[in-house]
Amino acid sequence: DAEGKFHLCFQNKGCTVKSSFDILVLAVPIPVLREKIEMNIPNLPTPISNLIRNLSYGKNGKFILFFDTPIWLQSEHGNRFNFVCKDFWIWDNSDHLQGHQQYGLTAFSGGSTLDWLSGENDETIANEILKTLENIFPEIRKYYTGFLRADDWQRNPYILGSYAGVIPPGQRDFIAEVEELYHGNLFFTGASWNKDYIGFMNGAVESGQKTAKNIVHTLQSLEGLSLSN
Repeated sequence: DAEGKFHLCFQNKGCTVKSSFDILVLAVPIPVLREKIEMNIPNLPTPISNLIRNLSYGKNGKFILFFDTPIWLQSEHGNRFNFVCKDFWIWDNSDHLQGHQQYGLTAFSGGSTLDWLSGENDETIANEILKTLENIFPEIRKYYTGFLRADDWQRNPYILGSYAGVIPPGQRDFIAEVEELYHGNLFFTGASWNKDYIGFMNGAVESGQKTAKNIVHTLQSLEGLSLSN
């Protein structure tokens, strides 16, 4: 508003909550910022507007199947099972499971395969992955526990896309044009706002650190306020 404050309105299941802030940090994935948040920010710099309007996110998903016996470790593949085919990239993730009471294989997919799988239930998804694995381990289905965990980021309402690490040609121009990740007391931060490591965890961390420093500088600039460290 005219005083430089930000007024936020949150709506959920018929409930409305309104709050006002002197400083606003938006650490929101760009697809959510673009499709789910209505922003009325006067004079928002064109490079920032272009990035929000045009940056694409990837289309990837991970499906983890759990097994009671790791028959792939008993084969010539040893403990480094890693398999790539047309529809999936599959690898052993057992070392990351807590307690080691179960064993797991992660199936990574994207593109048209993920478009089809996203509309199916867990049983159908697991069946497609198991059919692929049966080409290597014919008896693997009998060791499957029936439990599958799916991370389909493009259908997650808080993300609406996988990481933005793979970007179509020309999209890095939108990022390069953004000189500052803030507009007045409005700050943008997150993996999508890092020019060097867009879409990756270290990019998110570096972006957050830079935003924190900018906020401290803003607070120090306010009359009568002095911050240390």
